[in-house]
Amino acid sequence: MSSEFDKNQLVDIFVAESSDAVSSMQATLNPADQSLPSPQVAHEQKTLAHRTKGAALLYEFPILGKLCDMLEHILERTTDFSSSDWPRVVGTLRALVDAAQLQINSIAHSHQELADSLTAVESEYAEVLMLLKATEEPSQAHPLDTSYLIPTIDNEVMSYFIPEMEEHLARIQSHLEHLCTLARVDSGDRAHRSATTGQRTCPA
Repeated sequence: MSSEFDKNQLVDIFVAESSDAVSSMQATLNPADQSLPSPQVAHEQKTLAHRTKGAALLYEFPILGKLCDMLEHILERTTDFSSSDWPRVVGTLRALVDAAQLQINSIAHSHQELADSLTAVESEYAEVLMLLKATEEPSQAHPLDTSYLIPTIDNEVMSYFIPEMEEHLARIQSHLEHLCTLARVDSGDRAHRSATTGQRTCPA
């Protein structure tokens, strides 16, 4: 009984702190003059989103944690969006914050999350991710310089490697000659078997 009471107290503390964080984000994203917050001002809210995400996951509220993770991801990149896309981004941020507040209200009332609150905002979040992807410049592949692929080696330095290279080349030559000998022997054996059995050999 005591442990259950302690758990309920902890959840109540979590609700109070998370509600304060989400209310702060709501106020920032919904200025009193009904204007849009600047990307820089919105960016400052990422710490609150990160903190609330961590607490939600710690208290085993994964849906709220996911919502705050989406918030944090967008808030980290607010300055990357174009000015023409910014109103749409703010709309998505507002929807995410409102969905987070609904979750907190549910947790405060029943200590349980609303199962379907992600569905309404996931498509909006995916569209914002596409806007972010469009702002990323594709990496340009630069051809490697010839001097990198074929570096210039000093003659004196090269002289140290020549004996070893010659040894490797001689070993390769020996292996090739051995393989050629085996191929000739094998070809002769097949010709002999063909002659003795009356079978024709396939041309090499």
